[in-house]
Amino acid sequence: MLMTISTYKKSLLFRKAQGKVHHDNYKNKINYFLGEYIDDNYFLGLEETDKIIDHLRALDQGEKKIIVIDTISELVDILKEKTGNLPFYLLIDEEWKFCGAYKVISNVKYNYSFDFDKYASDEIRIISLDFTFQIKIDYDSADINFIYIEYEFK
Repeated sequence: MLMTISTYKKSLLFRKAQGKVHHDNYKNKINYFLGEYIDDNYFLGLEETDKIIDHLRALDQGEKKIIVIDTISELVDILKEKTGNLPFYLLIDEEWKFCGAYKVISNVKYNYSFDFDKYASDEIRIISLDFTFQIKIDYDSADINFIYIEYEFK
């Protein structure tokens, strides 16, 4: 009896294998960005992470603000203002595709000394658990673009 595996399941198997290779570096990036201990229990599985991304893509985008930021301290101050004590999903660079999103549930310190170049990081995404907003932080050669997107529910 032949058993067929869907393309998605094959992709998941490949991504999970890659996740084992990338996990420690990804965990270090998250720890460095948040400025606090990372608990492995808050990493989401790949299927759950995919559902979050699919849900976000299906939402209607409302207001979008782009802010060019000059310093890490300015970035951290804006992040604290926008996220406050709200829980959110955190995705960094491409590793989230292999390791899953990280669920942040408590007040975050953030690292005022964060250096994008230290871990070769160039993209950070924060998605509120209630899907009301997303923050994208893009880094390119010392330019930091902060993109704040609100979503509209019908």
